[in-house]
Amino acid sequence: MNTETDVLFISHGGGPMPLLGDPGHREMVARLTEVAGKLRKPSAILVVSAHWEASVPTITSSARPPLIYDYSGFPPEAYNIQYPCPGEPKLACQIYQALDQAGIRARLDDQRGFDHGLFVPLKLMYPAADIPCIQLSLVNSLDASTHLAIGKALQAVDYDNLLVIGSGFSFHNMRAFFSANTSEVQARNQAFEDWLEETCADNSMPESERAERLAHWDLAPPCPVLPSPGRASSAFACLLWPSEQGERRSYLGNHSRQEIRDVLLANREARLKRQAWTFRV
Repeated sequence: MNTETDVLFISHGGGPMPLLGDPGHREMVARLTEVAGKLRKPSAILVVSAHWEASVPTITSSARPPLIYDYSGFPPEAYNIQYPCPGEPKLACQIYQALDQAGIRARLDDQRGFDHGLFVPLKLMYPAADIPCIQLSLVNSLDASTHLAIGKALQAVDYDNLLVIGSGFSFHNMRAFFSANTSEVQARNQAFEDWLEETCADNSMPESERAERLAHWDLAPPCPVLPSPGRASSAFACLLWPSEQGERRSYLGNHSRQEIRDVLLANREARLKRQAWTFRV
């Protein structure tokens, strides 16, 4: 990827709740707003959402994708949210070509819209909706090695000032969110988040070791709030592999009494001197 590419893995909250004024999402809203303010405004955004899986890597290619309200049971206003950002067919074609040249079968989809893994965080980060966006699906095998290969292939994409976002929790277990927050749950959650921080944000770790850890993330410290097998970790693998240059930073937050972690890979030398920010409740 172009050296003007930044990569960000974020947690986007519970469905549309960050956009509905939910008190439990205030920290997340503040964090996403602040992160956007630390980055130069991108020329385009590529989002890999944990809410889209397909048999092969699939890229939205419409110039005006609609929104997909891929949630249920929320107030009526949750289905009136608007985020009319344009698509970016040129970038979609570049990504398709990069995957094809790497021997990875992919597909362009000019009918698929943007799910809430895109429009919820971006409405907070870039409310003007004036930045062209596309989405790239996960592969429904959820195999980490497959997503490492996708991430490596993305290195060939040359698009100036691109922001790549992986959107989804570092864990996703609704029972853990709403059950008793015991010391055992906290300890296991902490152990996994510490492993994740070391794996994704340690600037001194050899890339070969990082890739090996991500490919075998299921060997990480056991945690009852791990994601459904492979989802978030596959997105991490897909997105973190291309960024061998630049500084890795990790940001810790809290959602439903569990720790969540965001990761920023900043590649612009001018920004590497900025103070790192950490969020902890």
